[in-house]
Amino acid sequence: MKLYLKILIGILIGIVLLHAFLIIMGSIGSLQSIQNQNANNSPKATTKTRPTVTSQPALTSSHSIIISYSITTEPYYTWIGKSGNNYYQQADSGKVFLEVNMTITNNGYDSFKINPFYFSVATNNVKYSYDSGTFSLHKWDTLDILNGETFVGTILFQVPASSSSFTLGYDQSSNFNIVWTQT
Repeated sequence: MKLYLKILIGILIGIVLLHAFLIIMGSIGSLQSIQNQNANNSPKATTKTRPTVTSQPALTSSHSIIISYSITTEPYYTWIGKSGNNYYQQADSGKVFLEVNMTITNNGYDSFKINPFYFSVATNNVKYSYDSGTFSLHKWDTLDILNGETFVGTILFQVPASSSSFTLGYDQSSNFNIVWTQT
């Protein structure tokens, strides 16, 4: 029985150390992204900002869903309709659009569903669903990503303009090993 406990304790310590390593590597990657962004700044003015984003790092295994993402906040968004006309949508009063550009890769699962209802963002202890008015405008499809396949799309959320820290989430199932990577 003592050997079993030693092995169990060793495994738990290993998991904690791996989790700490993933958190540190995510912090380094975020810092490098910010440094690269600062190095590539042009003199042009822009309304885009780069808010702080956190996510729950997952332990790696032979099966994983890799979600690489970048985010910006915008007071409005524009799009070109099928008619070729430009359209403009202002965020609700006191809010901004949080634009999340994702590349989702399925490594090892039979399929991974990407209905926009399954994604959320939390800020200031409040969880927000995607902005349903923007669903079809930003090239997001409701589909299953099969093993080995990749999907690229953009989803928008309306969040308070005062928010500066966000946590992205996939709310459908916890049975997936999801690795969030900010680019």
